[in-house]
Amino acid sequence: MARRGNLVLLAIAIVMALVTSLVVVRELRIQTQRAAVGRVPMESVLVVAKSVPGHSKIDATDVRLTQVPATAIEAGAVTDPSQVVGQYTATSWVQGQQVLSGMFQSSQQASFVSSIPSGEVAYTFADSPLIGVDNLIEPGNYIDIQNFNQGKFTTLTHILVLFVDQIQAAASPGQQATTGSGNDNITVAVTLQQAETLTKMLSAGQIHLLLTNAS
Repeated sequence: MARRGNLVLLAIAIVMALVTSLVVVRELRIQTQRAAVGRVPMESVLVVAKSVPGHSKIDATDVRLTQVPATAIEAGAVTDPSQVVGQYTATSWVQGQQVLSGMFQSSQQASFVSSIPSGEVAYTFADSPLIGVDNLIEPGNYIDIQNFNQGKFTTLTHILVLFVDQIQAAASPGQQATTGSGNDNITVAVTLQQAETLTKMLSAGQIHLLLTNAS
């Protein structure tokens, strides 16, 4: 009987040891997981140091580098201050937000955007020698845009030219390249209603450009 009692006690001890081992292993696993969470890699990212209005030149005091968890970095986040200092804000910046690639623009882009009159939008269409006054139109000029379709003339008048993207034609040996020999792109400032009309004019057929006096 004594021997049987000893076997029972031994079996109980073994079971308790196994249970204790399982508890210890489980606790170690939990601690390991907690430690892993605490070791999330941190990375440097550029954030807005103070609120900045839109279309403002960015200086070194407007941004700062800070450490954030790698999983919290937003798509397009900037990590190098030299990428933004000296550029211009595309929209208003709020203190603490991460600086993203779409939040700033070059001085040339900012200058172009500011050249669009209030209440109007920029509209680009293809130019060619066939639609009139080719190679004479420059930014700052005013043009009339005319279309003849189904016996009816449609005309947009006094349209401001914002940008002319002229193509350089290949030069013959011993000659300089010439501009305006091929298709160009012209960007103009129009209201939303004029943009709708211009789209219809372009889809209906050939348009013609008339260079006008700015006054």
